[in-house]
Amino acid sequence: MSKNFKVEENDYGKRVDLFVLEKDLTLTRTSTKKLIMEGLVKVNNEAIRPNYRVRENDEVQIESDKISEFLDDTDSTSLVPTQMNLDIIHEDKDLIVINKPAGLVVHPVYTHKDDTLLNGLTYYFIKKNLEVKVRPVHRLDKETSGVILFSKNKESNEIYSKIFEEHTAEKIYYAVVEGDFRTFMIKKNRPDFFEYFTYISKEKNGDRIHFNTSKEKGLPSRTKIYFENYWRGGHAVKVYSLLKLQPLTGRTHQLRVHLSSLGFPILGDLLYSNHRYKRMMLHAYSLKLPLKTGDREFIAELPDVFE
Repeated sequence: MSKNFKVEENDYGKRVDLFVLEKDLTLTRTSTKKLIMEGLVKVNNEAIRPNYRVRENDEVQIESDKISEFLDDTDSTSLVPTQMNLDIIHEDKDLIVINKPAGLVVHPVYTHKDDTLLNGLTYYFIKKNLEVKVRPVHRLDKETSGVILFSKNKESNEIYSKIFEEHTAEKIYYAVVEGDFRTFMIKKNRPDFFEYFTYISKEKNGDRIHFNTSKEKGLPSRTKIYFENYWRGGHAVKVYSLLKLQPLTGRTHQLRVHLSSLGFPILGDLLYSNHRYKRMMLHAYSLKLPLKTGDREFIAELPDVFE
């Protein structure tokens, strides 16, 4: 089965490997490069190089079925087993769910090749004498802690990846932000929750910044925001709020962009504010997955720093 993606204006000039990574969250940059070299990713039905930059009217084809077979037959990421303490929330024959600490990268990139969560999982399964090709079903930013799900085989990867692709997974996050969000909600006449909708795009110069933009240039992004309580955390001078967040779409940096643009940046988020703290105060608390056999929910309790 081939997935076809039309290149939008906000992607013009982007390297094709980075374009593919944003469309398929189960891949790493290393594996994406190999897949392109194998001809399993094409542009306008023609083979290209990983450094090809997508242009207006381009259509990118991703051979999903063949990619799954390729990843099953090859060591696409050349993972180095690395011993680390894993906080395992749940494990069965198909899945392993981890409570990821803040500051840990999920999968290898150029600056982190052997100290990522996937390296730790590789070591974990080797010690258990299990041959498992574990893959992340979704992603969390390095600075974000909380629930993250990995598949242990091809079949489960396809099932759970489709749930995220269709945006039917229910995710709850908690964040500490600077400012009085309760008063903001009262002024907006939103006593229960505030729902925020924008279109999000990314800077073209290659940095990590995302921002709100027009319908023509961005992707639709919607978040429900609930005020939970005031939070002091040792900062007696300023007012901070603890918020519960429900992203209804899954855009990169969506929660960070939405809160920052509303004037309530996340404490410790140095990319979208200058509010230094011991960590970025964003935590993926729960993940509920709708399945034919019934809903499955995984929870990572709030770290002590949020209390």
